Parts: sequence; structure tokens; C-alpha cells
Amino acid sequence: MKKLPKKYIVVLGAINLDIVTKVPRIPKENETVISEGLKFIPGGKATNAAVTMSRLEGNAILLGKIGDDSFGKEVKKLLNGDGINTDFIDIDSFSPTGTVIVSVNHKGKNTIIVNENANIRITKDHISDFLRKVDRNLIKVDLFYTTLEPLLEIIEFAITEFNKRNIPIFCDAAPQARPLPENFYRHIDFLSSNEYEMSAMTGINVTDVETAEYAAKQLVKKGANNIIVTLGKLGAIYLKKNSTKSTYFPGNKVKAIDETAAGDAFRGAFVVEYLKTRDLHKSMEFANRAGAFATTKLGTYNAMPTRKELDFLEILK
Repeated sequence: MKKLPKKYIVVLGAINLDIVTKVPRIPKENETVISEGLKFIPGGKATNAAVTMSRLEGNAILLGKIGDDSFGKEVKKLLNGDGINTDFIDIDSFSPTGTVIVSVNHKGKNTIIVNENANIRITKDHISDFLRKVDRNLIKVDLFYTTLEPLLEIIEFAITEFNKRNIPIFCDAAPQARPLPENFYRHIDFLSSNEYEMSAMTGINVTDVETAEYAAKQLVKKGANNIIVTLGKLGAIYLKKNSTKSTYFPGNKVKAIDETAAGDAFRGAFVVEYLKTRDLHKSMEFANRAGAFATTKLGTYNAMPTRKELDFLEILK
């Protein structure tokens, strides 16, 4: 392959087809409700973040797997149209493309059911093949971004290998809320989670800024570096490794109709802005705007903002 001239953000994680339905209320156990609409769109936390990065003028390469099916072909076509490099998306002949069923009510609250399928068939060889191209200087990498969507052994392998090459690492500790291995934290430059994931990682009930800061400090004791905790409409906090106090960034007030994509938009925006400016404060404020904007649209793929849209939102403040 020819050398790619740009510097890329390499994104590892799920590539899904999202089936999104609007409902009057989230159904209870054994209850049937009538849907008010249905959409089929690309999804997956890594995919959403990569779309955000691309729309905000970042250069994203997506690492992952799709099935040899119509869903996979359609998702890849849409991602190419958004300017994402899909050359390193493998096609799996034995497992279908991942699917996610999302129900969203009028208040923007949702339930999500994930069928992982091909996403958990990413292998170490897949990562190694990509890194051989990096080692041959065919691909320049600015940052490695991973979610917890692949198998944990694959994530740990990828983090170790990118770390060996002194490539900065950003980890979105989602979607599987769980404690992580002790040696996991010290290799990650930026660890980000929402309040629920932070609660699961630390055993602390995170409900506000104060409890988020306390929980983040527990991860610093385990070797974590820079920690970001998103708190929904409250905003987010940022804690540096050697700081005794976190910095709080209030949320942007918008009329939310669907919160599904907020975290992915926030993290994708933070990475792009940080690589552009190296300014943590500006990057957090920019990410807050992106997360808020994403809640104003139904679904995920269509909710990812452009830079023009975020600049307009800033003017309206």
C-alpha cells in the first residue's frame, strides 16, 4: 500500500447496524407498546466516535469487523461517505454484522440491546497487521482510541502494542460497566467514562460532581493518568494525575430528545480538539457542546455534529 500522508486517529471497537425505534414510553416487563417510527443507521460506540471525529475535521481510521452481509456493506458505504478510512475493517464470513436495538421515549431516555456478533471476533492478528504498516511508516498515528466493545484480551493487547510505540491512548470505558485489571490504567493517557461506568469501576455510587471526583481519585491511586467523567446534563469533570482537585465543566442547556449518542460525540470531539489545540480546557468545553448537540437529534449517526453546527451552538449560548 502507498504511504498515507495524513496523521490518523485509530479507533478500535464495534461497527453495528442500529435499529432505533421511538416509543411513547419504555415498556415494562411483559408489556407491549406501539412504535412511532423506525430507523436503520450505523452505530457502535467506536463507530459513533469515528463519525464525530471525521465530521469535526479529524482523520479517523476504524479498526473492526463486520459480517459478509447486506447490513455490513451498507454500514461500510455510509462510513466511507463520511470520510472515514475503512481499509482496515475486516469482513467475517462466519458471523453477521453487529446489531443494536434501541428504544427511545419522548424524554430522550433509552434502552439498548446489543448483539455483538462479528465485533467480538476481532483478533490480535488484525491489530498486528495494522501495526506492521505503522512500523513501516506507511501510516502516521496521532492517537489510539479504544472502547471496551471488543474482548478485553484484545483491548489489552492493542493498548500494550500502541503504548510500546509511544502513541497516546484514549480509552472510553464503555459500554460494559465493570472493574478493569489493575495494570490496565497506567498505560492509558486519557480514561473516560460516564457516571454509571465510573461507579462500576470503583464501587463508588457516582451521582454528582463531588462523588465523580472522589471516584476518579481512586483510579489515580491505581495508576490512571488523565480522567474524564461525564455526568449527563450536569456536564463533566476532568482530573489530572497530579492534581488534588478536578475541574468542573457545566453542561450546555438544550432540549434533549435522545441521549444515546451524547457520550460518543463528547469523546470524539474532545480527542479532535485536543489534538488540534493541546488545550484541555478548550477541548472539554468543545466536547460538552458536542455531547449536548447530539441529544437534540434522534439516533446516533445522524446526531453526530459538524464543526459548523457546534460553532453555531456556541453563538447561541
